[in-house]
Amino acid sequence: MPLTHISDTARWIAVMRARETARPDALFKDALASKIAGINGVEIAHQMRARGRMPDWPIVMRTIVLDEHILRGVADGVDMVIDLAAGMDTRPYRLALPPSLTWVDVDFPGITAEKNELLKNETPNCKVERIATDLADEGARRKLFAELGARSKKALIIAEGLLVYLTAEQVTGLARDLAAVPTFTYWTLELVSASLLVRLNKTVGKRLAAAGMPMQFGTDQGPHFFEPLGWRLLEARSMFREAAKYKRLPFPMSLFAYLPDGKPPWKHPWAGVCLFENIQPRSSRS
Repeated sequence: MPLTHISDTARWIAVMRARETARPDALFKDALASKIAGINGVEIAHQMRARGRMPDWPIVMRTIVLDEHILRGVADGVDMVIDLAAGMDTRPYRLALPPSLTWVDVDFPGITAEKNELLKNETPNCKVERIATDLADEGARRKLFAELGARSKKALIIAEGLLVYLTAEQVTGLARDLAAVPTFTYWTLELVSASLLVRLNKTVGKRLAAAGMPMQFGTDQGPHFFEPLGWRLLEARSMFREAAKYKRLPFPMSLFAYLPDGKPPWKHPWAGVCLFENIQPRSSRS
């Protein structure tokens, strides 16, 4: 049973990126994905696919939408990207990022040290820092955010595959702490509805819960959950709709792509990537 720590899920996701890269119609290329996934990643991916029936397309869609949000932020003057629970993300090595950009990975000490070793001979396209911090430690988290905020003029935060493993209380605290930093301008994150969370916990979630990493956060408020916490929604992109656009849905599911979304869709099974803007920087300039 190679899945023993939440960080192991990063190897699983890297395998999905490697499989996408190998496709003739790949939507992105991650030349380092196989290297960082390793044998353990392949074993984990095999177990999760066999027992949890987790397809690749949601992760592929999540990846490309987050890529778009990052590149859009950089075009808008973002000088720092902060990747929370960065795992085995290799975006600084594959995206066309300016050399002046600072990319900060934040994750547990173990996976941070492993990633440093695996990528020590690789050259990123921008400045890369990796900081070992437990984001559940409120004091350490706030101290880190304050330090990074003081070093940036306009930062973009990434929470990819993170929030679903937190409690609603933890998500609330994280959102407030991020919004409290005026230079943290944008936040792109993955979000699932409460009804989809129930479905996930009947399939892939069982395996994760058995390994001590239950999927906990989903909300029928959708992105509006974050509005009282200091964040204004700029865009919400459905992974299902994105997959239909790129013709990646399995045939039976693709038939439902012709149906309109509910209004609002948040009480139905829904997963997407949302881009937010921090309300504080705008109000401080007014």
